[in-house]
Amino acid sequence: MKTLCFWKKSIYSAIIFFSSLLVLSVGYGALFGWLTIADKVGTGSGLTATSWNRIVDGVLDINTRLENLSFSGENVGIGTNPTSKLTIGWSSPNGGILIYDNRASNPSPVLEVQGRRSDNNSSQTFGGGLALAGLNTWGAVTSGKRLWTIYFGGNQTNGTESNLLYSASISGYADNIFNSSSDMPTGLAFYTGPTGLPLWTANTSYGTERVRIDSNGNVGIGTTAPWMKLDVNGNIRAEKLYLQTSGATSGPYLFRMYGACSGAGVAENCDTLCATVPMGQCLKAWNRASLTSIPTNSNQVCVGCLCASWQE
Repeated sequence: MKTLCFWKKSIYSAIIFFSSLLVLSVGYGALFGWLTIADKVGTGSGLTATSWNRIVDGVLDINTRLENLSFSGENVGIGTNPTSKLTIGWSSPNGGILIYDNRASNPSPVLEVQGRRSDNNSSQTFGGGLALAGLNTWGAVTSGKRLWTIYFGGNQTNGTESNLLYSASISGYADNIFNSSSDMPTGLAFYTGPTGLPLWTANTSYGTERVRIDSNGNVGIGTTAPWMKLDVNGNIRAEKLYLQTSGATSGPYLFRMYGACSGAGVAENCDTLCATVPMGQCLKAWNRASLTSIPTNSNQVCVGCLCASWQE
């Protein structure tokens, strides 16, 4: 008798479960079945063909939408089988994730990733992260490939969203072919410029490259092939320049430019100007008006001086 009661309860439970599931499914389909007030029926009235067909259409529409979702344990996939908590796959040429701000007077939304740990471990993997990579499906990454890009832009002409363009960017690039996990030379390139482009514009750069940091840590300004720690292709303006040999225990050498071209027409010489710096000495003197070299002790109205010293 106990066994019979058990099976009766099990059958009743199953009937209740599947009946509830059917009701919920039909109700959910009706919610998305584009029903209108005109489709409502009164007590005792039969379900109209129009209402029923819309319920069926709604259920079919939900089924179509769910076909793009896949589940694996706690993981969810959209357009692909999930390999993480949320995995999104694209087969169309353009696409992505859009975080949209539909307000015009509040702080904008942000993408925030928090990394938590109970100790003071300073490893990169224990902080919030953003992983960007380029995958060559036909072979190893080759030299010059752009591995990832961050774009910067805004709207032009007027305030419509369709006028959003991007004119600056930062890219990671391959310095050479990626031969192994210990041979993946990677650098950074910074682009700026006046011309905006829409996203997904192929075979072009968003801006002109201005600064590059190669895989050896060399910084290039105005050059894409720096071969020293700082390689500048262009003019440099600086008030002071400090130079110190590697491993030196004494202070750095200080090189400083001095110039005097007073409207009062006061004559000065570079030996006197450079002597204002402790242990200073004039290395080069020139007339700033004619840009010609002059002796360091020449008294002239408009002089330029390159001074060196061993102290500030």
